[in-house]
Amino acid sequence: MISVPGAEALCLEHGRGCGCREAFMVGREFAHVHPPQDGSLHMMLPEDAVPKIIDLGWAEPHPMAAAGMIPPTAVMVYAPRNAAEIETVLGLLGLSYDFASGRLGRVDNVVL
Repeated sequence: MISVPGAEALCLEHGRGCGCREAFMVGREFAHVHPPQDGSLHMMLPEDAVPKIIDLGWAEPHPMAAAGMIPPTAVMVYAPRNAAEIETVLGLLGLSYDFASGRLGRVDNVVL
């Protein structure tokens, strides 16, 4: 895991089919949740979905992605503040999991 102390990594289980390299941060990790005092998440999302998610105000490029050190599929998703936002963030997390699982091709119509 690449994160701050106390973060919880989300990894694709062994034996499950994998998506492309750009679907993972390191190893089989496709996302991690930062500690409660922060609550934001880093996750890998399909490259064609990233601009829309950023434009909608749910995320920003991961600092290392902005620096060209990791794929542009890495984003920081802001911490949810209420039940509706939790549902949206869980949807993004599901998208990240599907991306890591190799279930997605292009995602032209992300619905949030």
